[in-house]
Order: sequence, then structure tokens, then C-alpha cells
Amino acid sequence: MLESIFQGESGEKNLSDFYMDLKKIRCTFQVRSSSPEALQSKLQRLSESLVEDETNSRLWIYNRRIVGVMDSILDREWLAAILRDSPGIFIGVSAIEEVKHCSQLKAMFDQSSMGLLHGQIHDSPLVFWDEMGIEKIAYNLQSHHLFQNFDEELLGPLIAYVLEKNASFTETLYTYLKHFFNLQKSSSELFVHPNTVKYRLQKITELMQMDIQNPSNYSMLMLAFSIYRIKQKANQFQ
Repeated sequence: MLESIFQGESGEKNLSDFYMDLKKIRCTFQVRSSSPEALQSKLQRLSESLVEDETNSRLWIYNRRIVGVMDSILDREWLAAILRDSPGIFIGVSAIEEVKHCSQLKAMFDQSSMGLLHGQIHDSPLVFWDEMGIEKIAYNLQSHHLFQNFDEELLGPLIAYVLEKNASFTETLYTYLKHFFNLQKSSSELFVHPNTVKYRLQKITELMQMDIQNPSNYSMLMLAFSIYRIKQKANQFQ
């Protein structure tokens, strides 16, 4: 029945309608493996490593991943040990909440799902929802029908130029923004001379007709790049 909550189908059900005391749940986590056929053995190992008196914790396989609902706060060292013992897995962990309604449990499941996706996209084996940055917004924004093309609306001229000229302007702009307009750090990461970065930025400004150092534009561009990178990589992890 927990799956019905995760799918948003719990309707008007109360927490007391379920077979376990959901009010005691504090977080959810999800595990995906690069070897899906090994999920059952990984599930057994995870189950064996849980504290025995966590009577309201559950682990099972759902939608090709291991899902855990926990009645205690997950210990980071315990998770790190799992990652050391099981290479090739990714773990997404929700926020810590006191569950008072079924919708909160669904939100926690969605948070751990996004943490898992974020880890796979950025090759980060362990991701906590509370430690994610602007991607929290980007993952939700790109799924909204009004913002599905948000990245193309802002980055479209740049992407078109890159495709036509085989230039590395998108990478240059993202790196420059990521380093908060620091030319030296940007050129070092790109392995080019600072003057090359300057030239590219002049061309980028001409193409985009935008002041990239304007705070509002900066925020919009970072969101656009987050969505752009999600679209590039997310399909292989769905």
C-alpha cells in the first residue's frame, strides 16, 4: 500500500489506515545499482545491516530500485560503508520530517528520487535532499509545462551557434558563471588562455544580447544550465 502513496493515489486515506505506524517514519532513501540483476542481493545485505529494533523501517524493491522508509535518521557513516562495500550503487536520501499526512511521505519519496537522479547525473554516489543546490528547483521546473523549454528560451542562440560552428561556448559560459565571473579560474578549468575566455565571452554577449553579470540574469542562466544538463543526461537514468 505504500506504493499507492508514492504514486499519489492514497486519496483521503489516513496514516492509521496502513499496516505500519507511518507517524514514526523520519526519512526515505532509494538505491539504484549499475547492475539491476544484483538488487536482490544488495537488498539482503542492507536488511541485515539495519538495526534490529527499527520495527517501523521497511526495505523492498520497487520500480527497479531499493526503497527504504526509516523510523530513524540515517547515519552518514553507515551509508558510506554501504557504498564502500557495494561499488556501482547510488543513494538518494530525503529530508528529515515528522510525518503527519500521507502527502508528506510522498514528498519524501520524491525528494529521495530526485537525490538519486542528481547523484547519477553528477556521478555522486550519495546525495541528501537537504544538501542539494539550485537543482532542487531545476528538476521541478523542467517538469512543469510552462517551463519545459526554459533552457532553450535562454540558451537557444548559444546552442544553435555551438551546433553550427562546433564551438565550446556553452561550456565556457557555464564555467564562467560557476566560478562567479573569475576569469583565471575559468581559464584554468577550460585549459585555455584568459584572453581566449575573454574573446568567447564577448561573442557570447553578442549572441545572447544579455548582461550575464546582472544578478537576475545570472540566476536565470544557472537555472537554464541546470535544466539543459538534466535533459542531456536524465533519459538514460529513467
